[in-house]
Amino acid sequence: MFDNATLSAAPAAVGAGGGGGGAAIQPPPSHFAVSDRQRAFSAQARWVVYSRQLISFAAFDDEYFKDMLRAVGGAGAAILTKELLKKYIEAEFAIFLICLKLICTLKMVQSHGTPSVQAVHDGATAANKKKYQALAIQLVDPRWKRNLVICVGFVAALLSTAPDVAALFNTILIERTGYALVSLCGLMVSDRAALAVSVKAGIDEAEACDMHDGDKVGEAATGKLTRSRMGVCVNPFQAGVTLLHKAHRMAVLRWLREWRGPMGILMGIPGQGFSAHQKIK
Repeated sequence: MFDNATLSAAPAAVGAGGGGGGAAIQPPPSHFAVSDRQRAFSAQARWVVYSRQLISFAAFDDEYFKDMLRAVGGAGAAILTKELLKKYIEAEFAIFLICLKLICTLKMVQSHGTPSVQAVHDGATAANKKKYQALAIQLVDPRWKRNLVICVGFVAALLSTAPDVAALFNTILIERTGYALVSLCGLMVSDRAALAVSVKAGIDEAEACDMHDGDKVGEAATGKLTRSRMGVCVNPFQAGVTLLHKAHRMAVLRWLREWRGPMGILMGIPGQGFSAHQKIK
């Protein structure tokens, strides 16, 4: 493959000026060249992945969405199907992993093998009651220009004990960065209730997350955060929970009252199940 300097210095044709007359020199095709259609597909997939909005896959089955793209790109505009969208997202994730491994390798070279990355993790229970672990690393980029916080995994976790979380984090890091947790990270930030994870991972430096502390104090004071033992809540505060629900309902009703005029038509469409405005006098 020729670089730009080589191409600019190459003669325009074989034997030019010498009477040989030959065909023009052409650089070999690039393995990274993509067609306009592929670029369009990639742009749509990256919009789904990186947009600040929550994009539904169902949008790609929506005729109005397709009409919009055709209005911009013409009748033959390239539009992803949901099946092809999934493949492009998988390809985008593969590119992300290549970049992630490169950054971690550069940091290890830069630090002469000293663990210089911070590990961050937290457990969460989704609305479907399934438990997950959010795993991330934080580091200064190899050029010393910015602080990077990179999510390396949001994975289902059947068990949430300290040894299990430490083992899960280590497995994900090896798989996605090529480095073990203790080799890459010299510090771990955890929820105060999960400080034992760093011990089980073999990381000497552990730090409790201040944001968790402040958040939990407020949630515990209002009854939103409770503790259970053997499936039974040991510190219920139903009065606080009821008060929060009332405050939330008042905020929603206030919003509906303020927007009743401009949104009245939309909110009154039959069959939409949005009749709360009818109760506001």
